[in-house]
Amino acid sequence: MADVAWIQDRIAATKTIIVAYEGAILALAQGAQSYKLNTGQTDQWVSKANLAEMTSTLKTMRTLLAEQQNELAAAQGAQATAFRVIPGW
Repeated sequence: MADVAWIQDRIAATKTIIVAYEGAILALAQGAQSYKLNTGQTDQWVSKANLAEMTSTLKTMRTLLAEQQNELAAAQGAQATAFRVIPGW
C-alpha cells in the first residue's frame, strides 16, 4: 500500500521547485542578467546562459509532478471502499 502522506509531501516539494524555476525563468526573460534560484533545497545563481537548461529542468519537473499526482490518485483509489452494483431488472 502506498503512503499517501509521503506522496503528498513529494508533490508539495515538486511544486516548490516548479515555482522557483518559473520565477527564475520569468526574471531572466524580463531582462535580469542573473537570478538567485532557491529551490528550497539549494541556492544557486543562474544567468541567461542557463535558460535552456532551466527550461528543460522545468519540463522534467512538470512531468514528475504529473506522475506523482497519478501515483497519489492510484493510492487514494486503493484506499477507497469498493462496492458492486447489480441492476435489478
